Amino acid sequence: MTWFKENKFLGGLIVITLLLAILLAVFGISQKSKKEQLLGEAADMQQEIGKMHSIDPFPKSENVREKRKNLKEVLQKGSELQELLLAYAPLALENVSVAQFAEN
Repeated sequence: MTWFKENKFLGGLIVITLLLAILLAVFGISQKSKKEQLLGEAADMQQEIGKMHSIDPFPKSENVREKRKNLKEVLQKGSELQELLLAYAPLALENVSVAQFAEN
């Protein structure tokens, strides 16, 4: 302890330097784990983008044209079905009382 009493400035500098080194090491380790987590998320996103590119209806001009054509066909079939079902709809709807509804 006599050396530390004789060299207070140098001893304090060594202690402060060690404390700062420990703090920097702890901070670096925590940042390393965050970096690894972000790299993992980036790899997952990159894999997801690769899957999207391999899917058939990826937005290319020919796929967009084909999807629009399919959509028009579906809408046309829906309107045809609606016309068929409207043939069965009554022309006018009457308000029916509860008693009449029960009798029918």
